[in-house]
Amino acid sequence: MFSNSNGITFGMSGSSQVTASYNSTQFAGTGTTFAGANASGSMTLNSNGLNLSVSVAAPGAAAEQNAINLLGANTAGNTTATGSTIGMSGLNLTLSGTNASQIVISAPATSSLVADGGLSISTNGSTITLSQIPVVYRDWDNMRVIQSMNLISNITATAFSRGRPLLIPMDVDGHLVWNKAMIEMSRSTSGSNAFTVGLGIYSFVNSSQLSLMGSLTNAFSASNTASVSGIRRFELSGIGTGASSLTPGHYMAALMFSANGDNTLSMNYSIRGGLTANPPVGLILPGSDSNVTANLSSIALRHFRGFWSATTANPPDTIGLTQMSMWTTGGHPYLWLGSN
Repeated sequence: MFSNSNGITFGMSGSSQVTASYNSTQFAGTGTTFAGANASGSMTLNSNGLNLSVSVAAPGAAAEQNAINLLGANTAGNTTATGSTIGMSGLNLTLSGTNASQIVISAPATSSLVADGGLSISTNGSTITLSQIPVVYRDWDNMRVIQSMNLISNITATAFSRGRPLLIPMDVDGHLVWNKAMIEMSRSTSGSNAFTVGLGIYSFVNSSQLSLMGSLTNAFSASNTASVSGIRRFELSGIGTGASSLTPGHYMAALMFSANGDNTLSMNYSIRGGLTANPPVGLILPGSDSNVTANLSSIALRHFRGFWSATTANPPDTIGLTQMSMWTTGGHPYLWLGSN
């Protein structure tokens, strides 16, 4: 026995056949909704079938959370960026978006660097260093035009030295490693020959103070004076290691002479150089009747060029500008430094 329910209806077809039919329109318009995380939807049943609709919230701070983590050695500041929308910026870079859902990051084209003009180039990571190729000298002297040298003064003259170091400017524009020095002197055939030459090399502590880097002392004697007369070069050796290797810079050399018992006849030599021993006798200043003739020793022809204020057996460890007699010396002895 059959009963009609839930849209199903039963009937007979002839005397022996049972038929059933279903009313599909009874649930037309029936629907339901649902909600999820950042999405919602609905379902509706009708004569055309089942209709499903889903809606997603537009992107926003409350809608989604994105994160980018920056890796690698070349990072700075925070290495993470979070948010629903993450922006990008470039330092020395060009950023652009395209229609193909791409982000293009462009950097300037790199150029090759070539060192020239006595420079060298090196790299260390992202650092590029330009350095000057050092000029290395085998020898150095303070007078390029040797033909201009003259006799400056006899080293026995009290005004010249006699145990007072004479300071000579040294402008070294390259690297120099040396183990011997030379000066030029001349004498007549008469008299004995027995004296000592001292040489010190000084660096600048500041504009008014010098510090001894190294020094040497050599003794000379000859029984046959005629064999050492005339213009001669005197070789000096034994400089300390502190002064034997010079880098480019400004230095002062101290040259001094002495004899046992201050015997002037035993060192009757005249030293050769670029200027005469007669210094200017005064300083004329701008204006009317404005000139200086007193206390000239404190006025520099060139700072530190001149005599130390006292006699000494060896070049002093330090020399101050106020200890110098500068104006009263016009001599500029020839000095050569070099290696074997």
